[in-house]
Amino acid sequence: MKTLTLKETVGKFVELMLKHKALFDVKNVLGMSAKKLPLNHEERNLIFYILRLTGFSPLNLVEGFLYRPSTRDCHPNNPLNERREDFTNRINNHFPYNVVCEDADENIFATELLEEVFSIIIRNKCGKKTQKTTVDELLKFIEQSAPLKPIQLTQFADFLVEPPVYGIHNHDKHCRDEHEIKLPNVGMHKYCRGSFEIIRTSKTFGALVCRKCSLRFDVPLSIKTYGELRERLWSSK
Repeated sequence: MKTLTLKETVGKFVELMLKHKALFDVKNVLGMSAKKLPLNHEERNLIFYILRLTGFSPLNLVEGFLYRPSTRDCHPNNPLNERREDFTNRINNHFPYNVVCEDADENIFATELLEEVFSIIIRNKCGKKTQKTTVDELLKFIEQSAPLKPIQLTQFADFLVEPPVYGIHNHDKHCRDEHEIKLPNVGMHKYCRGSFEIIRTSKTFGALVCRKCSLRFDVPLSIKTYGELRERLWSSK
């Protein structure tokens, strides 16, 4: 079987989604009442593929909505702490599924990203833009939304990963190998979830240390970018 390119895969995804009339129902377009959207196995796999490209580890899609906690939810005049579940604080107004990830802390961000993907499809369809325009826009969005490729630290699958980038409008704020290392928080220890920092220990060296589990590596202070850090840690194995 031929392996599809990224562009071909995204094109196939857009082609399948455009066939779902429920996506383009007027209430769904306005984000007021998303209709049921039955997804077949191929469509679910394509959605998971997009989520993995953008750094998430999806396990399942669950029919239903996710809601942002509102200021009223925690207000003293709301003693029962009742959550307002309406489209004003709903995350997925256009796509009636929320994402369940390996890391539960990612669920909201993955659902938020998927909502933006479907918003692009709906917006372009209603604006009578071509399918090619939609595919190109999604490709750019996916590329910008992909986080820094994890940096392997040990043979036991310890990884330095980019800290979460919060907010869909910050999707293009991810780190890249050519970017200068951020200080003091260099990154996050995957699974442990501790923050890495570099502490100067001599004239020419520093220690890359996890604040939570104390995993430590000696690194030259001459290292300035994530790509240089990746190369140094890989060559020292």
